[in-house]
Amino acid sequence: MALKASQQDVTKFLDCITCHAFNKDRSQVALCPNNNTIEIYETKGQTDAKKWVKIHTLVEHSGLISDLDWEPDTNRILSCAHDRDANVWNFVNGEWKPTLCVLRINRAAIAAKWAPSGTKFAVTSCSKTIPVCRYEQHSDWWVSRIIKKHRSTIVDIAWSPNSRFVITASTDFKCRILSAFDAELDQKDSEYDNIFGSQQYSFGECLAEWEDAKAWVNAVAWSPNGKRVCFFGHGATAHFVDLETGISEVQTVYLDKLPMLQATFIDDNTVVAAGFDNNPAIFVCKDGQWVFKEFFQKESDTKATAAVASATSAAFARFQAADSQAQKFGETKKVTAFTTHQAQINNLKFDHKGTVFTTSGIDGRVETWDAKKFM
Repeated sequence: MALKASQQDVTKFLDCITCHAFNKDRSQVALCPNNNTIEIYETKGQTDAKKWVKIHTLVEHSGLISDLDWEPDTNRILSCAHDRDANVWNFVNGEWKPTLCVLRINRAAIAAKWAPSGTKFAVTSCSKTIPVCRYEQHSDWWVSRIIKKHRSTIVDIAWSPNSRFVITASTDFKCRILSAFDAELDQKDSEYDNIFGSQQYSFGECLAEWEDAKAWVNAVAWSPNGKRVCFFGHGATAHFVDLETGISEVQTVYLDKLPMLQATFIDDNTVVAAGFDNNPAIFVCKDGQWVFKEFFQKESDTKATAAVASATSAAFARFQAADSQAQKFGETKKVTAFTTHQAQINNLKFDHKGTVFTTSGIDGRVETWDAKKFM
């Protein structure tokens, strides 16, 4: 359930939020209001975004900012944008200062994620490549090594807990696990070695590849214990792999809902995902089998969609309902969904240190949710 606003309170915080990221203690949040700026707000522990106070505006990018990630221990903010660039922001003498990142990409940057170690990060792009960046102190910049294993845009990425591997989502219909090992930064021996064997994989080597989604892969996630991964397809499918059991065994859950755009493990047996349904969804593993459990918010009146759903799939009925509510040119009619989010959720963040996660969407809202009852 949402920690704050009731379903009747649909007041926008901003017109649109592209992405967001909280600091370690959630006392501050960075977000992009669908442009080339980063706005930082002081939350003072409030979950109601309308009570937040803006304290900084960061202007360095020349294109739409597509992702933000706030490293908890170093307090660095990572941003990437459609200007084919990324910046690492450090808080120095009361101001946020950007540090140059040499990505070496020729198309828009899409997603950016810090490795759990905090010593490197990865950026996905429309150039079919993934720059993995580390800091070079003598030059005072972040320099990249490039992974080239994709045939189309990479839209999402997640790190393994030991910071040695990444899992990627691509519009080439495939999900991959790749080595991002750096001999100078990463431990050579790890508790996760038994998943892929004790062999030291070279940088960029592909360890696993799946095309079970049979559609664009929108979202990926890696479990806290490093033994499970999941990926979500644009055909409204969810896929789960136990890396210890075998990478060839993929459990697929077919949804009668709309596709998911973001996902994360709440714990090793629980995944939360969100997307076009405007409503976070919970997937759980029971006795080794993954199932869709429920949405966080329930629809109070389903009569309007029941007749349509009887003749078509529920997923198609939702698209049809959305199309029938589309405004004609010049109309001012306002359509209110039963969910707190009034439009798709395009960003979901969780730090594995509690049960609370946050979502933001193109409706200009940032929502806080508690997954305690599912854990």
